[in-house]
Amino acid sequence: SKTEALYDLEAWLGETVRQVDSSLLDEWEKLRSPEDEPDVQGGPPTGSEPERPDVTRNGRAFRVMVRNEVFRWVQLLAHRRLDDHEALADVPTVGDGRRTADDVTDAIAPYWEEHGVIPTDTHARGGGFFVLDDSGADRWPVRQTIADPEEHHEWVLEGEVDLAASREEGRAVVRLGAIRRL
Repeated sequence: SKTEALYDLEAWLGETVRQVDSSLLDEWEKLRSPEDEPDVQGGPPTGSEPERPDVTRNGRAFRVMVRNEVFRWVQLLAHRRLDDHEALADVPTVGDGRRTADDVTDAIAPYWEEHGVIPTDTHARGGGFFVLDDSGADRWPVRQTIADPEEHHEWVLEGEVDLAASREEGRAVVRLGAIRRL
């Protein structure tokens, strides 16, 4: 019997393969069912690119992509290295604001005064620390709670998923809004 985590992995992996090269799946289906092959006249015009599959179509897989991207933010903070803070500063932001590595360091500094580590183990990655509101048409708010060692769980990373940009880029585009204490 499959667990929810296994269903998530299966959906995410299938969508990842589709995004990387859907022609592999097309060829696999042709091998499995050669009699179902459609009678195609010609093909796409020369020089045209195949249409990118809608990455948001498979809700379960897309949710896993968003969760992975947001947890990557936690991992960047956990290392306490300036170059990781620079990588987090490069994450697109909500609104028009820009963020520097110093901004990231300043935002998380009070956390480090209280706690010596940001856990990144399986417990910290658990679904209970991740909240995605997928009710919006264009943007979905997302929150990742930082699982601190004392289990206060009062620090969060907040952002929003840009659905149009995700469809265009073929990946989960998540913009960082805030690093803050609740």
